[in-house]
Amino acid sequence: MTGIIERLRQQAKTNPKRVLLPEQYDERVLRAAEILSASGLAIPVLLVRGERELPGVEIFAERTDAQQWRDRAVTTLVEARKAKGMTVEQAKTALENPLLLATVLLRMGFADAGVAGSIATTADVLRAGIQGLGLAPAAKLVSSFFLMELTDHRVLTYADCAVVPAPNSNELAEIALCSAASHQSLTSETPKVAMLSFSTKG
Repeated sequence: MTGIIERLRQQAKTNPKRVLLPEQYDERVLRAAEILSASGLAIPVLLVRGERELPGVEIFAERTDAQQWRDRAVTTLVEARKAKGMTVEQAKTALENPLLLATVLLRMGFADAGVAGSIATTADVLRAGIQGLGLAPAAKLVSSFFLMELTDHRVLTYADCAVVPAPNSNELAEIALCSAASHQSLTSETPKVAMLSFSTKG
């Protein structure tokens, strides 16, 4: 029986997606871009060129339409943050942050996915995601999950393991619903939800 990770890899190869990697100053990110390109799992996109040539890797800054995308990103960010009073000049300055630029580009459909957090903190990645990409239409809360494949190929989804340290009952319910939907989307299995506690409160 083929495991979920291998199935997802094969699925990715049949229709490689464009993946933004905004932390191109980390050697691990450059190596990951090389692996993704060589394996055909995805089309890696770096924001700027690094010190060495990376075959099959797209460089955003070298596109002929890069400035048009940047201009649209400014407009998009101003619109997304208008309730916070963001101006055009503030948006231009904010978009000098590679994480924020990447999330706004995702919002506009420039790429299909993004990966960050090799250098940036979890808080920085989440902040950029919330400000630049926003939440799903029905969501009120940001949460995370881990997809785990056991040795017998059973697949478990654990949430929230990184974002919401002390959820209340309503937040727990939303995390459960969102995690179940993610599990079903990735595995095509009907999820069964269990609530676990890591604390005995002393």
